[in-house]
Amino acid sequence: MNEELEKRLIDIRKITEKISNLKQLLAEEQKETLEAILACDAFNKARQNAIDNIGVSNAAVLQEVSFMKDAVSIFGSKIISEDAKADKAHASVILNEYKYFDYWIGNPRLKEVKLPEETVKVLKLNILDVDLPVRITNVLRALDIYYIFEILLADPREIRRCRNFGANSMKLLVDFLLSKKLNIGMYIRFDEQSKEYRTLVL
Repeated sequence: MNEELEKRLIDIRKITEKISNLKQLLAEEQKETLEAILACDAFNKARQNAIDNIGVSNAAVLQEVSFMKDAVSIFGSKIISEDAKADKAHASVILNEYKYFDYWIGNPRLKEVKLPEETVKVLKLNILDVDLPVRITNVLRALDIYYIFEILLADPREIRRCRNFGANSMKLLVDFLLSKKLNIGMYIRFDEQSKEYRTLVL
């Protein structure tokens, strides 16, 4: 083994050791940060701060949106309560609320309305429990979509790319959702004070 290669190998081992130490330090910091988020209820406070600042300070809303997005990206569902996690649709709404606020800032003319109770019930249904053609449910299941609320979060382009899912199938799916006052890409949030699901309309 020549001298240059030997030196390179030594450098690689030093860098690898450094990365390993940083990963350990990061894991410890993540654990401490998660504990702090839960102890201070920081995620729910960010959600409330975002809604309190809509129409008052976009900068303040964006700051909360950034924190919420980072927290979800790093910790996933660990940042919400066990009660919230028990209801998959509810958990999904909460974990995607940063998109709701981000969209609202970009479209300030939108207003919030309460989702009807029957619409909220539909959100939580399994796709096998609703009146959708078999080919549509098969495509959705192939995309790991099992609940109606998951359809709202899906990328329609990804759905359309699936085999046996043409324009007619997409129309049937969209029409079904519209009949339930839902649509792909629809933004929903849960208001903790009123205990209501809300969405944005013109």
